[in-house]
Amino acid sequence: FCRNHAAAAARNLACVDYHQSSRISHFLALGCLSPRKVIEEAEKVGDDCNWVISHMTMRDFFLYTCLANGSKIYRLDGIP
Repeated sequence: FCRNHAAAAARNLACVDYHQSSRISHFLALGCLSPRKVIEEAEKVGDDCNWVISHMTMRDFFLYTCLANGSKIYRLDGIP
């Protein structure tokens, strides 16, 4: 994945069509794929896959922010 598809994706574009997406979100959501494994493989490839590492970091940030704040994230005033 990292050597073929992820390294060739142009992530500076806002396009998320078939060739510009990692297509691993379903596997991550269902627990079939570990974020640690994704980051480990992306680090092996090098700078071409830095966007994958960045997206995994953002994913963890938002996941743990939601878990820590529970239903507060749905309030109009948001999370303090």
